Amino acid sequence: GATAPGNVATFTSTVAGAYSVVITNTATGCVSLSASGTVTVNPLPTATIAGTRTVCLNATAPDITFTGANGTAPYTFTYTINGGVPLAVTTTSGSSVTVSVATGTAGSYAYDLVSVQDASGTTCSNAQTGTATVTVLPPVTYTYVFTNVVCKDDATKAGAIDVTPAGGSGKYILTLKQGSLVIATGTQTGTAVFRFPNLLRGSYTVEVEDANYGCPGTCNGLTTP
Repeated sequence: GATAPGNVATFTSTVAGAYSVVITNTATGCVSLSASGTVTVNPLPTATIAGTRTVCLNATAPDITFTGANGTAPYTFTYTINGGVPLAVTTTSGSSVTVSVATGTAGSYAYDLVSVQDASGTTCSNAQTGTATVTVLPPVTYTYVFTNVVCKDDATKAGAIDVTPAGGSGKYILTLKQGSLVIATGTQTGTAVFRFPNLLRGSYTVEVEDANYGCPGTCNGLTTP
């Protein structure tokens, strides 16, 4: 019950349901007819974020996906990138929306979900947590040196090419070719020197790519002295 000296009385409820109200004049004891109404309590919306992955430099832009639930679409999601200023994106159809991540610069990009707001009459908002991280690998590169240089008229296989890869995820596939012919292949973890031994004098091509993600490296033609 509530006592109101004026003409307005306010009742607060957080429980959904149908309610009825009667008014009693305390001076005369007169009781009004019952009036009824319905209280609707909208649920708080929730949200998830997905899209963690590792990609090569300049690869097709991957998507971060935000998905809302328990509320009324469209949903508006607030998020940050690497702890920066808050950004917002809103669904246009259904409960999910995507944001593309540029891959032109190597680095790690953490998308942190901050909150979600729905489109109900009360525009319910709810703080949320979740992170999706896109890692853009640095380019695969390598350096090389010739060792045990073969003299011009030496027919023995004594030459070698030492290759030092770098960048990418740190695991590499190395291929040595003469024209389209594959002479040798190998794998390397880390930036230690990888040797292609027992080479005749001639022209070679070295190819290096990331063994985990297929990122192509530089491709150089080499001619032994």
